[in-house]
Amino acid sequence: MLDSSGYSLSFDHTAIIVLAAGGATRLPGKLTKPLPDGTCLLTRTMARFVIAAGTRQPCTFVLVVGKHARAIEAAVTPLSVRHAARALSKERGYQDDVLGKEGGYLDDALGKKGGYQDDALGKKGDYEDNALGKKGDYEDNALGKKGDYEDCTIVCVPNPQWGKGLSSSLRAGLHKAGLNDSFEAAFVTPADLPDLPSTVIQQARKRYHPKHAKVVVPIHTPYAECPENPSGNPTAEQQRAHGHTAEHRGQQGHPVLFGRSVWEQVCAAVTRDNGAGALLRQWMAADETVVSLPTQDRGIIHDIDTPTAFDAYAQSVLYSSSCPAASLP
Repeated sequence: MLDSSGYSLSFDHTAIIVLAAGGATRLPGKLTKPLPDGTCLLTRTMARFVIAAGTRQPCTFVLVVGKHARAIEAAVTPLSVRHAARALSKERGYQDDVLGKEGGYLDDALGKKGGYQDDALGKKGDYEDNALGKKGDYEDNALGKKGDYEDCTIVCVPNPQWGKGLSSSLRAGLHKAGLNDSFEAAFVTPADLPDLPSTVIQQARKRYHPKHAKVVVPIHTPYAECPENPSGNPTAEQQRAHGHTAEHRGQQGHPVLFGRSVWEQVCAAVTRDNGAGALLRQWMAADETVVSLPTQDRGIIHDIDTPTAFDAYAQSVLYSSSCPAASLP
Protein backbone atom coordinates (compact mmCIF):
# COMPACT_ATOMS: atom_id res chain seq x y z
CA MET A 1 0.00 0.00 0.00
CA LEU A 2 1.44 3.36 -1.08
CA ASP A 3 1.19 6.45 1.09
CA SER A 4 0.36 9.89 -0.27
CA SER A 5 3.97 10.40 -1.37
CA GLY A 6 4.09 7.11 -3.26
CA TYR A 7 6.43 5.45 -0.74
CA SER A 8 5.81 1.95 0.57
CA LEU A 9 8.06 0.01 2.97
CA SER A 10 8.09 -3.71 2.24
CA PHE A 11 9.06 -6.54 4.57
CA ASP A 12 11.77 -7.46 2.06
CA HIS A 13 13.55 -4.25 3.08
CA THR A 14 12.81 -4.45 6.81
CA ALA A 15 14.89 -6.25 9.42
CA ILE A 16 12.98 -7.65 12.40
CA ILE A 17 15.26 -7.50 15.44
CA VAL A 18 14.13 -9.77 18.26
CA LEU A 19 15.98 -9.33 21.56
CA ALA A 20 16.27 -12.75 23.22
CA ALA A 21 19.60 -12.26 24.98
CA GLY A 22 19.12 -12.27 28.73
CA GLY A 23 15.34 -12.27 28.34
CA ALA A 24 14.97 -15.59 30.15
CA THR A 25 17.04 -14.78 33.22
CA ARG A 26 14.04 -13.80 35.37
CA LEU A 27 12.19 -16.93 34.32
CA PRO A 28 14.78 -19.49 33.10
CA GLY A 29 13.78 -21.24 29.90
CA LYS A 30 10.57 -19.24 29.47
CA LEU A 31 11.21 -18.20 25.88
CA THR A 32 11.36 -21.75 24.56
CA LYS A 33 9.25 -23.58 27.15
CA PRO A 34 6.50 -25.43 25.20
CA LEU A 35 2.95 -24.14 25.38
CA PRO A 36 -0.08 -26.46 25.04
CA ASP A 37 -0.33 -25.95 21.26
CA GLY A 38 3.32 -26.78 20.61
CA THR A 39 4.43 -23.18 20.23
CA CYS A 40 6.49 -21.11 22.68
CA LEU A 41 6.68 -17.44 23.67
CA LEU A 42 9.51 -16.71 21.24
CA THR A 43 7.99 -18.38 18.19
CA ARG A 44 4.66 -16.70 18.94
CA THR A 45 6.31 -13.29 19.11
CA MET A 46 8.03 -13.90 15.78
CA ALA A 47 4.92 -15.41 14.20
CA ARG A 48 3.06 -12.12 14.66
CA PHE A 49 5.34 -10.60 12.02
CA VAL A 50 4.87 -13.54 9.67
CA ILE A 51 1.11 -13.06 9.89
CA ALA A 52 1.47 -9.30 9.37
CA ALA A 53 3.68 -9.83 6.32
CA GLY A 54 1.01 -11.98 4.75
CA THR A 55 1.30 -12.92 1.12
CA ARG A 56 4.44 -12.65 -0.98
CA GLN A 57 6.59 -11.01 1.72
CA PRO A 58 8.94 -13.33 3.64
CA CYS A 59 10.39 -11.96 6.88
CA THR A 60 14.03 -11.69 7.90
CA PHE A 61 14.63 -11.98 11.65
CA VAL A 62 17.78 -10.85 13.41
CA LEU A 63 17.57 -12.90 16.59
CA VAL A 64 19.96 -11.65 19.28
CA VAL A 65 20.81 -14.45 21.71
CA GLY A 66 22.88 -14.68 24.89
CA LYS A 67 23.16 -17.16 27.73
CA HIS A 68 20.50 -19.54 26.37
CA ALA A 69 21.70 -19.39 22.76
CA ARG A 70 21.85 -23.14 22.13
CA ALA A 71 18.37 -23.82 23.46
CA ILE A 72 16.95 -20.96 21.41
CA GLU A 73 18.71 -22.01 18.21
CA ALA A 74 17.43 -25.55 18.63
CA ALA A 75 13.84 -24.50 19.28
CA VAL A 76 13.42 -21.58 16.91
CA THR A 77 13.53 -22.48 13.22
CA PRO A 78 11.63 -21.20 10.19
CA LEU A 79 9.46 -24.30 10.50
CA SER A 80 8.61 -23.68 14.17
CA VAL A 81 7.86 -20.00 13.52
CA ARG A 82 5.53 -20.85 10.69
CA HIS A 83 3.98 -23.58 12.83
CA ALA A 84 3.21 -20.85 15.39
CA ALA A 85 1.79 -18.55 12.71
CA ARG A 86 -0.59 -21.25 11.58
CA ALA A 87 -1.63 -21.99 15.17
CA LEU A 88 -2.21 -18.30 15.90
CA SER A 89 -4.24 -17.86 12.72
CA LYS A 90 -6.56 -20.67 13.76
CA GLU A 91 -6.67 -19.43 17.33
CA ARG A 92 -7.68 -15.96 16.22
CA GLY A 93 -10.09 -17.25 13.61
CA TYR A 94 -8.05 -16.11 10.63
CA GLN A 95 -8.93 -18.79 8.14
CA ASP A 96 -8.12 -16.30 5.42
CA ASP A 97 -4.99 -14.23 5.11
CA VAL A 98 -5.05 -11.19 7.45
CA LEU A 99 -4.75 -9.06 4.35
CA GLY A 100 -8.11 -10.39 3.18
CA LYS A 101 -6.98 -12.73 0.42
CA GLU A 102 -7.85 -16.37 0.67
CA GLY A 103 -5.10 -18.75 -0.36
CA GLY A 104 -2.91 -15.92 -1.56
CA TYR A 105 0.36 -17.20 -0.17
CA LEU A 106 3.10 -18.24 -2.49
CA ASP A 107 4.57 -21.69 -2.36
CA ASP A 108 7.22 -21.83 0.33
CA ALA A 109 10.31 -19.99 -0.85
CA LEU A 110 12.63 -21.71 1.60
CA GLY A 111 11.09 -25.16 1.47
CA LYS A 112 13.36 -26.50 -1.20
CA LYS A 113 15.95 -29.23 -0.88
CA GLY A 114 19.05 -27.84 0.72
CA GLY A 115 17.35 -25.90 3.47
CA TYR A 116 18.35 -22.26 3.96
CA GLN A 117 19.12 -19.74 1.31
CA ASP A 118 22.27 -17.70 1.67
CA ASP A 119 22.19 -15.67 4.82
CA ALA A 120 20.06 -12.59 4.22
CA LEU A 121 22.67 -10.36 5.82
CA GLY A 122 25.20 -11.14 3.13
CA LYS A 123 27.29 -13.96 4.62
CA LYS A 124 26.83 -17.42 3.20
CA GLY A 125 26.85 -20.25 5.70
CA ASP A 126 25.97 -18.45 8.93
CA TYR A 127 23.82 -21.43 9.93
CA GLU A 128 26.35 -24.12 9.10
CA ASP A 129 26.68 -26.87 11.67
CA ASN A 130 23.95 -25.62 13.94
CA ALA A 131 20.36 -26.56 14.57
CA LEU A 132 19.03 -23.85 12.26
CA GLY A 133 20.92 -24.78 9.13
CA LYS A 134 21.29 -28.48 8.49
CA LYS A 135 20.90 -29.53 4.89
CA GLY A 136 17.58 -31.09 4.17
CA ASP A 137 15.69 -29.41 7.03
CA TYR A 138 12.67 -28.91 4.80
CA GLU A 139 12.61 -32.16 2.86
CA ASP A 140 9.60 -34.44 3.07
CA ASN A 141 7.43 -32.12 5.11
CA ALA A 142 4.31 -30.12 4.42
CA LEU A 143 6.09 -26.81 3.79
CA GLY A 144 5.60 -25.37 0.37
CA LYS A 145 1.91 -26.13 -0.02
CA LYS A 146 -0.07 -23.42 -1.71
CA GLY A 147 -2.14 -21.33 0.67
CA ASP A 148 0.33 -21.30 3.56
CA TYR A 149 2.53 -18.58 5.06
CA GLU A 150 5.78 -17.52 3.49
CA ASP A 151 8.74 -18.90 5.38
CA CYS A 152 11.25 -16.68 7.09
CA THR A 153 15.00 -16.28 7.37
CA ILE A 154 16.47 -16.35 10.87
CA VAL A 155 19.91 -14.90 11.53
CA CYS A 156 21.15 -15.62 15.04
CA VAL A 157 23.46 -12.98 16.51
CA PRO A 158 25.39 -13.99 19.65
CA ASN A 159 25.74 -11.26 22.25
CA PRO A 160 28.48 -12.27 24.67
CA GLN A 161 27.84 -9.08 26.67
CA TRP A 162 24.15 -9.83 27.24
CA GLY A 163 24.65 -9.40 31.01
CA LYS A 164 25.25 -5.67 30.51
CA GLY A 165 21.61 -5.11 29.67
CA LEU A 166 19.17 -4.64 26.85
CA SER A 167 21.21 -1.88 25.22
CA SER A 168 24.04 -4.25 24.28
CA SER A 169 21.58 -6.55 22.51
CA LEU A 170 19.95 -3.66 20.68
CA ARG A 171 23.34 -2.46 19.44
CA ALA A 172 24.29 -5.98 18.34
CA GLY A 173 21.05 -6.36 16.39
CA LEU A 174 21.27 -3.01 14.66
CA HIS A 175 24.94 -3.58 13.82
CA LYS A 176 24.12 -6.91 12.18
CA ALA A 177 21.19 -5.46 10.26
CA GLY A 178 23.42 -2.62 9.11
CA LEU A 179 25.61 -5.09 7.20
CA ASN A 180 22.79 -5.54 4.70
CA ASP A 181 22.42 -2.43 2.56
CA SER A 182 18.95 -3.47 1.40
CA PHE A 183 17.40 -2.89 4.82
CA GLU A 184 15.71 0.51 4.97
CA ALA A 185 14.26 0.12 8.46
CA ALA A 186 14.13 -2.26 11.41
CA PHE A 187 11.41 -3.37 13.77
CA VAL A 188 12.72 -3.91 17.31
CA THR A 189 10.95 -5.97 19.96
CA PRO A 190 11.78 -7.98 23.07
CA ALA A 191 11.28 -11.72 22.62
CA ASP A 192 8.60 -12.18 25.29
CA LEU A 193 5.66 -10.28 23.79
CA PRO A 194 3.60 -13.15 22.35
CA ASP A 195 0.44 -11.07 21.90
CA LEU A 196 1.89 -8.40 19.63
CA PRO A 197 -1.00 -7.36 17.37
CA SER A 198 -0.24 -8.02 13.72
CA THR A 199 -2.50 -5.11 12.80
CA VAL A 200 -0.20 -2.70 14.67
CA ILE A 201 2.81 -4.12 12.81
CA GLN A 202 1.02 -3.52 9.52
CA GLN A 203 -0.01 0.00 10.50
CA ALA A 204 3.52 0.91 11.61
CA ARG A 205 4.92 -0.23 8.27
CA LYS A 206 2.31 1.84 6.40
CA ARG A 207 2.94 4.94 8.54
CA TYR A 208 6.71 4.78 8.09
CA HIS A 209 8.45 7.17 5.71
CA PRO A 210 12.23 7.73 5.60
CA LYS A 211 11.76 11.51 5.75
CA HIS A 212 8.32 12.24 7.18
CA ALA A 213 7.96 9.38 9.69
CA LYS A 214 11.41 7.95 10.31
CA VAL A 215 10.45 6.33 13.65
CA VAL A 216 7.04 4.84 14.48
CA VAL A 217 6.26 4.12 18.15
CA PRO A 218 3.17 2.18 19.28
CA ILE A 219 1.51 3.84 22.28
CA HIS A 220 -0.98 2.08 24.54
CA THR A 221 -4.01 4.34 24.96
CA PRO A 222 -6.82 2.03 26.06
CA TYR A 223 -9.28 4.71 27.18
CA ALA A 224 -8.48 7.70 25.03
CA GLU A 225 -11.21 7.11 22.47
CA CYS A 226 -14.01 5.85 24.70
CA PRO A 227 -17.06 8.05 23.96
CA GLU A 228 -18.40 7.56 27.48
CA ASN A 229 -15.13 8.86 28.90
CA PRO A 230 -13.83 11.66 26.63
CA SER A 231 -11.23 12.76 29.19
CA GLY A 232 -9.34 9.52 28.63
CA ASN A 233 -9.08 8.89 32.37
CA PRO A 234 -10.07 5.30 33.24
CA THR A 235 -12.85 4.66 35.69
CA ALA A 236 -12.47 1.99 38.35
CA GLU A 237 -14.90 -0.19 36.39
CA GLN A 238 -12.81 0.16 33.22
CA GLN A 239 -9.65 -0.71 35.11
CA ARG A 240 -11.21 -3.92 36.40
CA ALA A 241 -12.63 -4.80 32.99
CA HIS A 242 -9.36 -4.29 31.15
CA GLY A 243 -7.11 -5.81 33.81
CA HIS A 244 -4.67 -2.92 34.00
CA THR A 245 -4.31 0.41 35.75
CA ALA A 246 -3.94 4.06 34.92
CA GLU A 247 -0.16 3.98 34.59
CA HIS A 248 -0.52 1.90 31.42
CA ARG A 249 -2.22 4.77 29.63
CA GLY A 250 0.23 6.40 27.24
CA GLN A 251 2.84 3.69 27.77
CA GLN A 252 5.30 3.07 24.96
CA GLY A 253 5.03 -0.37 23.45
CA HIS A 254 6.56 -2.59 20.79
CA PRO A 255 7.53 -3.15 18.10
CA VAL A 256 9.23 0.17 17.42
CA LEU A 257 10.09 0.80 13.78
CA PHE A 258 13.40 2.63 13.30
CA GLY A 259 14.45 4.06 9.96
CA ARG A 260 18.02 3.30 8.94
CA SER A 261 18.98 6.97 9.22
CA VAL A 262 18.61 6.87 13.04
CA TRP A 263 20.31 3.54 13.80
CA GLU A 264 23.64 5.12 14.71
CA GLN A 265 21.93 7.63 17.02
CA VAL A 266 20.07 4.82 18.77
CA CYS A 267 23.25 2.78 19.28
CA ALA A 268 25.06 5.80 20.72
CA ALA A 269 22.23 6.79 23.07
CA VAL A 270 21.09 3.54 24.69
CA THR A 271 22.62 2.52 28.03
CA ARG A 272 22.43 -0.51 30.29
CA ASP A 273 18.96 -2.07 30.52
CA ASN A 274 16.97 1.01 29.54
CA GLY A 275 16.61 0.41 25.82
CA ALA A 276 15.62 3.36 23.66
CA GLY A 277 12.65 4.55 25.74
CA ALA A 278 14.20 7.80 26.99
CA LEU A 279 15.50 8.65 23.53
CA LEU A 280 12.08 8.03 22.00
CA ARG A 281 10.40 10.31 24.51
CA GLN A 282 12.85 13.08 23.66
CA TRP A 283 12.31 12.58 19.96
CA MET A 284 8.51 12.51 20.21
CA ALA A 285 8.57 15.81 22.11
CA ALA A 286 10.91 17.58 19.70
CA ASP A 287 10.85 15.87 16.30
CA GLU A 288 7.72 15.76 14.18
CA THR A 289 9.19 13.00 12.00
CA VAL A 290 8.96 10.62 14.98
CA VAL A 291 5.32 9.59 15.15
CA SER A 292 3.23 7.72 17.68
CA LEU A 293 0.80 4.98 16.78
CA PRO A 294 -1.98 4.85 19.39
CA THR A 295 -3.69 1.54 20.00
CA GLN A 296 -6.02 0.07 22.59
CA ASP A 297 -4.46 -3.38 22.17
CA ARG A 298 -2.56 -4.34 25.34
CA GLY A 299 -0.48 -6.85 23.38
CA ILE A 300 2.12 -4.16 22.68
CA ILE A 301 3.04 -4.04 26.40
CA HIS A 302 2.06 -7.50 27.65
CA ASP A 303 5.29 -9.36 28.43
CA ILE A 304 5.47 -12.64 30.34
CA ASP A 305 7.92 -12.27 33.23
CA THR A 306 6.88 -14.53 36.12
CA PRO A 307 6.01 -18.22 36.60
CA THR A 308 2.46 -17.21 37.51
CA ALA A 309 2.13 -15.12 34.37
CA PHE A 310 3.51 -17.95 32.25
CA ASP A 311 1.08 -20.49 33.73
CA ALA A 312 -1.84 -18.12 33.17
CA TYR A 313 -0.77 -17.53 29.59
CA ALA A 314 -0.42 -21.27 28.97
CA GLN A 315 -3.97 -21.75 30.21
CA SER A 316 -5.22 -19.03 27.90
CA VAL A 317 -3.52 -20.76 24.96
CA LEU A 318 -5.10 -24.07 25.91
CA TYR A 319 -8.62 -22.67 26.11
CA SER A 320 -8.45 -20.33 23.10
CA SER A 321 -6.79 -22.67 20.64
CA SER A 322 -7.89 -26.17 21.71
CA CYS A 323 -4.36 -27.11 20.61
CA PRO A 324 -4.89 -26.75 16.82
CA ALA A 325 -1.19 -27.14 16.10
CA ALA A 326 -1.14 -30.65 17.49
CA SER A 327 -2.52 -31.99 14.23
CA LEU A 328 -0.22 -30.00 11.99
CA PRO A 329 2.60 -31.80 10.18
